[in-house]
Amino acid sequence: MFIGYYELEGKKHFDIYFYSNYEESGYKLWFEETFSPNTKNIKILDFKIHGKNYQERKNSLEELAKDWENNFAFLSWTYRELAEIQDYFYKNGKKYGLLQEFKENAIIW
Repeated sequence: MFIGYYELEGKKHFDIYFYSNYEESGYKLWFEETFSPNTKNIKILDFKIHGKNYQERKNSLEELAKDWENNFAFLSWTYRELAEIQDYFYKNGKKYGLLQEFKENAIIW
């Protein structure tokens, strides 16, 4: 899953895109939507956790949460989208021992 944000002709566009094979994926939709030369301020938040060991993956998740909080949390999400994001951070926060930190920083409720 990744979040894509861009501006086109003065309007802000953002959505959650999901991975699957290319033909059905969010990548194809994302490329179609941002192909215009008038597209500006393109940002992507990829929800993949990177790292070779536990500590690197934990740090990667912390950085992902900070990026979410600083750049994307302010957008107008639907309840379904917020639930998916909350679920993602809850499951991974539990896995990497970050639930308390995420609750204190309002990443999860």
